[in-house]
Amino acid sequence: MSTKNNVQMFITVMLLALGAVCSLFQKDIPLKYNVELQLYQDAGSAAPVLVLQDVDTRTSELIKYEKDIKSLELTGVTVFLKGTSDLEQLQGEISFAEKGSKDFIELGRLEGICDQLNPEAKQKGAVIVPNAYASQKLLGLIKAGRVITFRLKATSDKYPLVANLALTIDSKMTVEI
Repeated sequence: MSTKNNVQMFITVMLLALGAVCSLFQKDIPLKYNVELQLYQDAGSAAPVLVLQDVDTRTSELIKYEKDIKSLELTGVTVFLKGTSDLEQLQGEISFAEKGSKDFIELGRLEGICDQLNPEAKQKGAVIVPNAYASQKLLGLIKAGRVITFRLKATSDKYPLVANLALTIDSKMTVEI
């Protein structure tokens, strides 16, 4: 083989090795946000329950790797209804916006909370599958480290209503280290 071919082969091998090494230095970091919404409604009220809760998305992991984020993926959104034994149905909408904004985006609808997810813990739960637009906007706010206001607007089959709705947002951040 000629020197020219050896140099080309060496450069090709080095580029392949460099590409392989770069992908080896990635790390997946789970980001979990828990939002506790306290529901209270008097027996005589006909208005829907409206609850707002702010969540600061700047976790220590997000701050540490903010310049090295390669991707951010939403892996799950779950709601659990806690603190009530006789409530069977809760219908409504969970939405979000950047704190201070009035432009709320629907994260998902509650068409009825059921016992499917965790009957042993006596929690009634449901999985929310947000549409692509809502997922993209939520992940954009998380990546930017914004404070997000979550809003629950709901009606129930039982009044007075006293319960907690626990909203869990799971995501995975891939960073280059």
